[in-house]
Amino acid sequence: MMYADLIRRVGRSESAAPPRVLSWLILSLLLPFGAGAVQAEEAAPQINPIVVEIQAAMASFSAIVPVDTATGEPRLVQNEGGGVTVTRPFAYLDMDAAYIDMLGAGLADMTEARIVSAADLILSGGDHIWLTSQRQAERAGTTPEAPALFLVQFASGEAVNIDAGGVFRIPLFVRYEDAEALARRAQASLPQSGEAEEISITITPFLSVVQGMLSGEFSGLYFVSPSANRNWLRQVEAGETLISRYETEASLAARELYED
Repeated sequence: MMYADLIRRVGRSESAAPPRVLSWLILSLLLPFGAGAVQAEEAAPQINPIVVEIQAAMASFSAIVPVDTATGEPRLVQNEGGGVTVTRPFAYLDMDAAYIDMLGAGLADMTEARIVSAADLILSGGDHIWLTSQRQAERAGTTPEAPALFLVQFASGEAVNIDAGGVFRIPLFVRYEDAEALARRAQASLPQSGEAEEISITITPFLSVVQGMLSGEFSGLYFVSPSANRNWLRQVEAGETLISRYETEASLAARELYED
């Protein structure tokens, strides 16, 4: 289900044992890892370990929040469930999904695509509807408003890990294609002698993982945004704000080919 119709309707807003690690597998993530220096003080406030873990797991994980240019407020969408209709702000895990939906709703020229820290959005306590693309929802057998994440693991159930800024963590991908790329790298890095170990991609609900982290049940994860988000961040840094000004990766590649 596409959210264009709903958006159009609402319009403007009113560990135990350590996990198995492929130490020989180096995966360079494209976003730099932020590191903040904290000065110790005599009466420093107590740090919540759950907050620290979420911030580490989502150090480079972003969300796209559509904002009405006329009001400066996030756009709202109607969500129906259990016979109740609720109007709530929404956030995309994938910039391409935001672009497609806003174009379909006829709002691309009147909507900013604000790229924000997903960790900050979650920890703020805001009640957002989280959305993924139709393509990824179909891959996961779900719907755009029930986004899933993709996990790479061995047949034994142990997850493939990556080096996330000097710490090995379990990556969770917004896009199946990114998980597939890691699975291929991991498979190629395994010893070729004997029977090859099977590596598969499994699906886990995004909101279930978030709730597990908020409760302290899950740790050692690393959320990986799609390249479209990094692409849009570069465009924002160059001065773009409107969703209608977004250049998809395909558009950029075609323009670069033409310019060459």
